[in-house]
Amino acid sequence: MLRSRVAARLEDLAGAPSGGGVRTVSPELLHLIAVPVRPPAGSGTPFSWRPARVRRSLGLLAVARHLQGSAGSLPEAVEHAADLAEAAWRRSGRDQHHWEPWLAACDPATRAEVLAQATTWAAGLVTSIDWPALHSGYELGPHDSLWAVPPDRQVRLKSRTDVRIALPLGQRARRLLGWGTPDPQRHVALVVVLNGCPTPVAETAIAYAALVEGLRHPARPLPVRVGGIWPDAGEVRVVDIDDSTLTQAIDLGMAFLSTGPAEAVRPCDPADRAATPS
Repeated sequence: MLRSRVAARLEDLAGAPSGGGVRTVSPELLHLIAVPVRPPAGSGTPFSWRPARVRRSLGLLAVARHLQGSAGSLPEAVEHAADLAEAAWRRSGRDQHHWEPWLAACDPATRAEVLAQATTWAAGLVTSIDWPALHSGYELGPHDSLWAVPPDRQVRLKSRTDVRIALPLGQRARRLLGWGTPDPQRHVALVVVLNGCPTPVAETAIAYAALVEGLRHPARPLPVRVGGIWPDAGEVRVVDIDDSTLTQAIDLGMAFLSTGPAEAVRPCDPADRAATPS
């Protein structure tokens, strides 16, 4: 079984010396194999907020409002979503998205940059999917998937899905089951939004989302398809998931852990604290 084979290979790798740090693999990091760059600013330092770290979370809130028809233009939806999040934090003292206190303390120029980046991110997602065709058979922004490799959990595979789409199982099944909220026991497709431009390993990197999903939830059927969106480049790629693509994804992850940049040792991200390894 593919999951058992993947787990065995990762367990062997987890037993290798890690240099004293937790090694995390994410789709964004996998692209560094094809396009070597210097580690991102702040690597190895305590986590700190900046516009690029807010745009996805805020963008998803805005997309939800936009699709519900509860806001006007997309920039207005982003601004309204930010205002509502800050207001909820002030009332309850609970920073549900982690960035509310930081955004509330930002100067006007930084806040404008946050809203602009979130609008660009949201526009890339909104314009890449035929939303009316999905009816209600989708879920926006599920929690990150984080799978820690046993036994010492020093290697973590992290994936982020921005849209989960329930796929119809033929016309008869569609009539019987309806669309509704995506059922984890039905076939699903994943959509992920990435920064920058696609690299030569783009298709394998987005297939990695299905790999982590399968490892994290072994009782569920594997996703059958993954779509990748690069708003900065206006690019969309779609990959069908099978044994071959999953094997390529794990090979790419292991290649990164074996030879990739030292940035595999990541600063702490609040999203990591919110996810519970299984």
